[in-house]
Amino acid sequence: MRFISIAFFAASMLICSCSTTTTPEDPRAQAELAFVETYAKVVTATYADALQGAKALHSALATLVANPTEINHATAKAAYIDARYPYEQSEAFRFYGGPIDGLDGPEGLMNGWPMDEAFVDYIASNPDAGIINRPDLYPTITKDLIESLNESGGETNISCGFHAIEFLLWGQDFSLATPGQRSFSDYIPSATGPGRNAARRGAYLLACADLLVQHLTDMVTAWDIARNGYGKEFLATPSASAKLAYTGVVRFALGELAGERMRVALLSTDQEDEHSCFSDQTHEDIVQGNQSIINVTSGFYMQSSGVLVSGRGLIDIVRVVDARVSDTIDVRMTAARVATMAIQAPFDNELKTSAGRERVNAAINAINALGGALQDGALKLGYVITLE
Repeated sequence: MRFISIAFFAASMLICSCSTTTTPEDPRAQAELAFVETYAKVVTATYADALQGAKALHSALATLVANPTEINHATAKAAYIDARYPYEQSEAFRFYGGPIDGLDGPEGLMNGWPMDEAFVDYIASNPDAGIINRPDLYPTITKDLIESLNESGGETNISCGFHAIEFLLWGQDFSLATPGQRSFSDYIPSATGPGRNAARRGAYLLACADLLVQHLTDMVTAWDIARNGYGKEFLATPSASAKLAYTGVVRFALGELAGERMRVALLSTDQEDEHSCFSDQTHEDIVQGNQSIINVTSGFYMQSSGVLVSGRGLIDIVRVVDARVSDTIDVRMTAARVATMAIQAPFDNELKTSAGRERVNAAINAINALGGALQDGALKLGYVITLE
């Protein structure tokens, strides 16, 4: 399912959310409580969908490794793309020390980038590069080995997660018109060429998928409010937790999405600065990342099953203290949605044309404007949010 479609629920949900009135003794406290309850449900549902996608991806990869054919390769790539949609909508749950990226959080093991391809597998200039092609150093490929090597010797030495899987499915991308062109034959054992280590490559791919399922399972468990874990603790302190969630959204919007993932690439025009440079799915990363901001701000999430999780969003807390600022946030969410969806694929080609660069820059400006409005709301609420 393409999660992009849920963006079109934004306007109607915001109207519903913002028109709701309450008459408690402390409207702000009531709005904060309602928000954190909705937030926990949205987080849990999003991670549940991401886990479901990771399991489907694992199954498709297992089929590819067991029977390397062009059809199974295409199916695995499609499963990868589908798995990315819900995961990208979890990005706004970061940047405040929660389960995903707090102490010992697995975010870097799931979505680390940019990636030095030669750390994992062969590249055009070095057919013997990578962990996969060094059985002398790494005799047995296991998920524990792969996890232990992540970022060893440098932050671009990404050994696992989505982008390692992406590289192992698509390979290096040398074209502005197409994604990477790795062949399914890389998984067929042969005496020469990439097939020399086909079995190790298959084991590596499945170990990465195992880790992805494991880490997403941990996220679902951490947010399960029926357990004595993070989710239950989050609900117990609504005012403090609302500030944490607000901090995550602002930092993701201004620092990560508009900054690291878009502005850096726009300035460098370097294909290596794309978030999903092997599969040419960066445009979708941007759309779904922005959608994660909308989901938290407006208080809804459309599950892959088609069931809508909805309630109160950050905008409802802001509305209690300043309706004008909340209206501005509303308008800028719509503008950011339109601008990000206007970016054309492939993203690396957008960076090379004047019209494409204008579209990317317009999306950056729209996300920054939304982030700025959210910061205004934070100030009205007495939150001091610094960018990391």
